[in-house]
Amino acid sequence: EIRINTDTVICDGEVVTINVGNPNHSIRGDWKYNLLVSAEPEIGGHHPGGGDLELAALAETLTNSDTVAHFVDSEFTPLIYNDDGAVVSCPNGIDTTIVIWVNPVPDIDVTATDTLICNEELAEFQIDVINTMVDGQWVYDLDVEADPEINGARLDGVYTTDSTFFSDRLFNTDTAAHKVTYHFSPRIIPSDGGLDCENGRD
Repeated sequence: EIRINTDTVICDGEVVTINVGNPNHSIRGDWKYNLLVSAEPEIGGHHPGGGDLELAALAETLTNSDTVAHFVDSEFTPLIYNDDGAVVSCPNGIDTTIVIWVNPVPDIDVTATDTLICNEELAEFQIDVINTMVDGQWVYDLDVEADPEINGARLDGVYTTDSTFFSDRLFNTDTAAHKVTYHFSPRIIPSDGGLDCENGRD
């Protein structure tokens, strides 16, 4: 037998450690394992796999070159070589396969219909979700900074893919031009409750 413990949903460029446990404590011989790795082409940094391995931990820095989530799967097959000089391991080892999903770098594309408007006109924004398939939830943080003379700008908040268009009717109480700055920061909340994938293109 073999026991594996690892994080199965990570962010692009994150280090993941696969802990390999040997539950066969009372044996006569050597306990090892074979590792077969199969990764989607967009995934980099994974272990190449191999035979007769004895490592108790495999540390990988996995990268995802795409805009959607991709995975790598690793099949561990335990081996026992009897201490009577056997060169062939005991058959029928119970294998274990783990799948690690690597989320992409969070990305967002925002288009404003106009960046110079008149008093009481609408400021309209179209949000394009670049990361159309992730393991978890894609959201964006919106930070709004308005000059004191401007009314009608929305408050800061967290928005999901349900909010890909919005408009604010802006009022300027002064006799001079003033501005509102909208800052969009995408992130991915992984499905396993781990740390958010951040530091994307805002």
